[in-house]
Amino acid sequence: MSKSQEITIDISPQGINYTYQIRCKQEPNGWLSCYIPGYNLFYSAKSENEVSVKGDAVTALFFKYWVEKEGYRAFLDEMRRLGFVAWSSQSHFSSNSEYSKMYKGRKQHGILKATTERINVPHSFINSSQMNRQTVVSI
Repeated sequence: MSKSQEITIDISPQGINYTYQIRCKQEPNGWLSCYIPGYNLFYSAKSENEVSVKGDAVTALFFKYWVEKEGYRAFLDEMRRLGFVAWSSQSHFSSNSEYSKMYKGRKQHGILKATTERINVPHSFINSSQMNRQTVVSI
């Protein structure tokens, strides 16, 4: 990848505000194969119009699954496993101390960040088209 881009997750009592990227490539059958770096999610879309609608739905389901079904601590563990680092304006990237603060309770505000340099993109999606999105999910 030529340029590093940040993917952020901002957790607050009001919900989760997050950014993500969608990488798409055209398949021989006319469908679009899509990949969301950082969250390691794949899906297919029939048209370009469907790409962002499905991307928003797939990422919202991802957050709802991890926070509501698996629990907040499991969600934070999964984010760390995927390469996100807990961050606060008071300190530089500091995975252990900032994650520890966030573990204490869901109402604790926190920001998780990752850059595309830290995220592996499958070889078949490296030269694919890219779209950036920002969305909020209430959990």
